[in-house]
Amino acid sequence: GGDSDGLTSLCLARAAEDVEGGAVPPPSVSVSDEDMRMRNVEFTWGAESVRAQELNDLFDSVGFARREPARIERGLGLNGSVCGAEGGTEGADEGDAGTSGNGVVSTPPAEVRVLCARAVRDSRGTPAGTLLGFARATTDGALCGCMWDVAVAPAWQRLGIGRALVERLGVALAEDGVSCIALYSEPGAVRMYEKVGFVRAGVNRSRGSGAVGGATGMVLTKRAKDRLKREMGMDA
Repeated sequence: GGDSDGLTSLCLARAAEDVEGGAVPPPSVSVSDEDMRMRNVEFTWGAESVRAQELNDLFDSVGFARREPARIERGLGLNGSVCGAEGGTEGADEGDAGTSGNGVVSTPPAEVRVLCARAVRDSRGTPAGTLLGFARATTDGALCGCMWDVAVAPAWQRLGIGRALVERLGVALAEDGVSCIALYSEPGAVRMYEKVGFVRAGVNRSRGSGAVGGATGMVLTKRAKDRLKREMGMDA
């Protein structure tokens, strides 16, 4: 659709501008998988671990449009890798699959990546195994990666799950060697993405369901990451 084309164009444009800057550095993982499990949240990779019904229920709970099961399956990509987080004790944020130097599971390049968060055990009235959060990304494995559908169940928000999903998905895309990662952010999530290292790139006021007051286009590039480090008084 138009949103997909627009985000991809934005990503490719920024990737071309920053081609000399090199690949995006992997985002820092603020909370380890182990600590997330202590908060009753675990992450898993693999589209096969997500059912269309539970994903639609999650989307519905956060105000996203429900989608036909066949479209969801195509969007996940049978040949991609999916990462999911499941709920455990109290608020979590990490991934499980095979760890990289960043403390996150390493996965091979794929056209579609999916990350889910699930409850580790019964908690907050939520049964073990319940889908708490979800995020997916499309990537060409070289220049551009785009994040989509970042969602966290309302009862499990403000526990760091959304940031954990974005950080881990960002690490996977950085391992592909892309020059730019792009996404559309709802107004209330902009600050969270900025903490990860994304910078604002404009507003898409014609975006469809899920947008409130206009979605903000955001990108993560090596230059943006270096600038953030300088602003924080760190060595780039």
